[in-house]
Amino acid sequence: MFDLGYSIQEIQYLLDIPSRRTIRKWFREFGKLPGLSEQYPDSLKEQCLLSYANGLPPKEIEDAVNVPADTITLWAAQAGISRERKYTLEEKQACLKLYERGNSSNAIFERTGIPAVTIRSWIAEAGIGRGQKRYSEEEKEHCIQLYLAGKSSTEVAKLTGIKGETIRSWLRKANLSRGSQGASGHPSV
Repeated sequence: MFDLGYSIQEIQYLLDIPSRRTIRKWFREFGKLPGLSEQYPDSLKEQCLLSYANGLPPKEIEDAVNVPADTITLWAAQAGISRERKYTLEEKQACLKLYERGNSSNAIFERTGIPAVTIRSWIAEAGIGRGQKRYSEEEKEHCIQLYLAGKSSTEVAKLTGIKGETIRSWLRKANLSRGSQGASGHPSV
């Protein structure tokens, strides 16, 4: 397929192979791709590094120029190119204030573009986490019974004051669909 002009990405998709790295390894073993240590033209290397530094993902660069993503990542590390964004103290403090006002890390991400995982690490570092609400088994059972009685997860949330997301999580964990029950005749939680 490669000899017929198919890209590594196309081969991965058509053959349903989970990892491009595996395909590249096979190609290197059969001499179809240069090894990681082999030389590419400096101009191509510079083009890849510039694209990487500008935020293009290695897989997209690979698709464009047919240089393996792991080679591009290796070059970037060797060149000391880091795409890790540094945030100012003001940005961090603004996010923490938004959190203290009741916004979730995901809502803050939507507003600021700063990844929620970064915001959550700042929250933990500042020791201001709200913690996750814990519910009793009786509360879980009550919600599941309401669902099995024909209420939607949204309706159950309105009736109980428990987030719909939490209720849907319990339903997934119990492997429930409308009207299903465990072997004992009760939903398994």
